[in-house]
Amino acid sequence: MSGIAGFVDTRLNLSEAALTGAIDRMTIQLLHRGPDDGGSVVDAPMGLALGCRRLAIQDRTKNGRQPMESANRRYLIVFDGAIYNFQELKKELLATGMRGWRGSSDTEVLLAAMSRIGVAGTLDRCDGMYAFALLDRQAKRLHLVRDRLGEKPLYFGWGGTSLLFASELKALAAHPSWQGAIDRQAAAAYMQFGYVPAPLTIYHGIRKLPPAHWITLDLDGLKPGVMPVPRPYWNQRVLIEHAVDAPYDGDIEAAVGRLDQILGRSVERRLSADVSVGVHLSGSVASHAIAAMASETATEPIRTFSIAYDDRERRTADQASAAARWLGSEHTALEAPKGAPMRTIERLPQVFDEPYAGRTQLQSVFLAEALREHTAAVISDVGGEALFGGGPRRRAAQNHWQHIRHKTTRRSLAAFALRWCPFRALNRFSSAGDWLFEKLSKTAGPTPEFLLARYRTFWQGVDNPMHRFDFMPYDDGTVWTPATPSAARLLNADVSTTLPNDSLVALDRASMAVGVQLRAPMLSRELVEFVLSLPTMENGGKGMAERALVQLAEHHAGGDLDITGAVDSGPPLAAWLRGPLADWAGDLLSPETLKQDDLLRAEPVLAAWRQHRDGMADRSGDIWTVLMFQAWRAEWL
Repeated sequence: MSGIAGFVDTRLNLSEAALTGAIDRMTIQLLHRGPDDGGSVVDAPMGLALGCRRLAIQDRTKNGRQPMESANRRYLIVFDGAIYNFQELKKELLATGMRGWRGSSDTEVLLAAMSRIGVAGTLDRCDGMYAFALLDRQAKRLHLVRDRLGEKPLYFGWGGTSLLFASELKALAAHPSWQGAIDRQAAAAYMQFGYVPAPLTIYHGIRKLPPAHWITLDLDGLKPGVMPVPRPYWNQRVLIEHAVDAPYDGDIEAAVGRLDQILGRSVERRLSADVSVGVHLSGSVASHAIAAMASETATEPIRTFSIAYDDRERRTADQASAAARWLGSEHTALEAPKGAPMRTIERLPQVFDEPYAGRTQLQSVFLAEALREHTAAVISDVGGEALFGGGPRRRAAQNHWQHIRHKTTRRSLAAFALRWCPFRALNRFSSAGDWLFEKLSKTAGPTPEFLLARYRTFWQGVDNPMHRFDFMPYDDGTVWTPATPSAARLLNADVSTTLPNDSLVALDRASMAVGVQLRAPMLSRELVEFVLSLPTMENGGKGMAERALVQLAEHHAGGDLDITGAVDSGPPLAAWLRGPLADWAGDLLSPETLKQDDLLRAEPVLAAWRQHRDGMADRSGDIWTVLMFQAWRAEWL
C-alpha cells in the first residue's frame, strides 16, 4: 500500500534538482498513506519524476522499496495497492524458469509478470486493488492504471506544461505548476450525490482515471493541455449482457457451492500479509460469511472488530460479540465517540481533499481511527451491498420502475407537469411544492438508472443550493439490449457509480489517513464476474446472488448464529447538528459565508437549516453536503 505521485514536464529543461524538489513536495503530501518508507526517481532528459510513500504490508524489508525496477531494467513502477494472487503468479513465473528474486513483495512479482507477458496480459491475471504508474524505458511510454472496481484512486491532469498524476488531489496541488479552479459541473454533481463522480473532479481540467481503465502516454509526443484518453481493459456491462444471452443454468444449490469456493479463495488470499490482518464485523450477512470463512482458513484465532455509536446500535454490538464468541476470535469492541468529536470533524477536509459527504463517510472515519491502535490491515465487507441486493434505495427504485415502465402516458404527463407546475408558489404555504416535485421527478424517469439516481440524490425538492444545476442521472447513454432486465441494469449502475465514487472513496481515504489497509474479498474479479452472471429478480424479490449469500452464511454459521443483519447505521448526525455541531454549522452556513461568491444560493440552504435546527424535518443529509463543501473551500481555496 502506498501513495504515488509523478509528473512529466514537456519543456525538458528542468534539472534533476528541480525535478526532485517538485516530486518531494508532492509525495510529502501523501505521508499518511505511506508512513513506513518513501523514495523517488527522476530522469531529466525525459522530464520525468516518480515518487512513492509506502505502507509496508507485504515484504517490509528494503527489498520492497519503491520506486522499484524490474530485473531486466526495462520497467520502473510506483504502485499503490495489493496483488492478492501474487504467490500464484510467482509460481507460474518460476515454472517458466524465471529466477533471481530479490524479495517477497507483490510489486516485484507484478514487474516480473509484465516483463514476461506484458501489461495487458498481467492485468488480465491480477486479483487485487491497485493504481500504478509504470515507465517502459524501452518504448519511452508511461502507463497509468487503475483497478477494476476502483478500490485505489488515481488523479491526473495538466498543470501548465506538466502532466501531473497522484493518489490524491493534495499531492497535485503541491506541484509548482498547479492551477486549481472549481469545476461548476462537478460542484453541481457533488450537491446531488454527496460525491464528485468520475471522471470529474472538483477542479477544472483535472480528472479521475475511471475504474478498469488505463492511459498510455507517449513521452515523445505529449502536448500541453491535450488530455490523454483512458481506455478500458474490463467492462462489467459486457458481462451482464453476456449473462442475458447465455443465462446461468445452475440451481440455487449449485450457486451456493460455487460462491462458497470463490469467496473462500478470496478471503484466504486477503488474509495473506506480513502483518496481522483483522476482520470487521459490521453486522451484515456478508460480514458474517467473511468472518466464518476467515476463521476456518486461519491457522490461529482471527482478530475481529466491531463499533457502535449509541444505544440505537446495541443490537449490532451484541450480535458482533455473539459472532466473535461463536468464531472463537479475539474480539475488540471499539469505542466510538460519545459526542460529536470536533477534532475529527474539522479534519475531514484534509482526509477528503475534494468535497465529499457520502452516507458512510463518518462511520468510515471513526472506524479507521479506532482500528489504528489495533491493526495495520483489516478485511471489510465493502461491496457486499452493491453486489448482493443493493439496499433499500435500489429496491425502491426497482419496484417503482416496474410500476411505471409501461405507463408511458403517465410518465409523459409527469414530465410535462415538471416544466409548468408552480412548485415554488406552492412552497410559500407549505412544503407541498417540494413533495409534488419529488413525486413527479420519480414518475417521469425515462430509465431505471435515472430513477435510481433520483432515489439516491440529496436535495430532492425543487430548490437546489447551486446557481447552475442540471440533474445528472446514472444513465451514461449506454444502449442496452431490450432483453436486459432492469434489475441487472441497476446492479451495473451501482457497481460502476455508487461503489467506486462513494463507498470505496470513504473507506480508502478514511483508512489511508491513519495508515490502515482495508481489504475487500467481495471485490475479487472472480467473485464479481460470478455474481454478474446470476439471474436477477424483477419483481422486487431477492435475486439468486442474494439468496445464495444468505444460504452460504447460514451454512457456515451452522444455524447457531443470528445473521439477520443488524448493520452499522452510523453516528447520530441529525442530533449532532441540532446540538454539539450547531454553532460550527451556523458559522459555515451564515448568509455572508454562503454568498461569498456566485456558486451557492443562500435561500434554500438557510431554509433547510432552519427546518432541521428547529426540529421541523430531518434535513441532515442535505445540510451536510453544504457543510462539507464550505469546509472544503475554507481549507483549500
